[in-house]
Amino acid sequence: MKLLFVQDNAINESLAITELSAYLEVRGVETYLLIDREERDLIGAARALAPDIVVIPCEIMGEAWCFEMIARLRLGLGSDLHVVVGGTYPTFFPDVVQRSDVPVILRGEAEEAMAEYVGLLQAGKDVTGTRNFSFNLGGGSSTTRCGP
Repeated sequence: MKLLFVQDNAINESLAITELSAYLEVRGVETYLLIDREERDLIGAARALAPDIVVIPCEIMGEAWCFEMIARLRLGLGSDLHVVVGGTYPTFFPDVVQRSDVPVILRGEAEEAMAEYVGLLQAGKDVTGTRNFSFNLGGGSSTTRCGP
């Protein structure tokens, strides 16, 4: 399974992404990072990686970039692209999953929840019960409890 993190810029270096990447790599997930403002052709680079999941960190005051990035990635990689939005914005404002362009959010601690989510997705099982996640179900949403 390939997971791609797309970050807005290198100034916002995220220890959370670093820790989550290491946690997932130990569990057999290939992780990659593209930095929007550093890539000449972000969509081309993302397409070459062919990720199964794209994770977009969304901090407070960075949500406009996040929503724009979702649109750019879907336009360039296909509308069926599997996108997860995580970080401080969806954690403090979980109703963001009600937006039609935000398919899945991850709230709070990510390591165990994302490992469970990736494992279920890889096995072709239902992921909507994974803790710390909320899902846009097209006309409604499903939210699970937050846990460690």
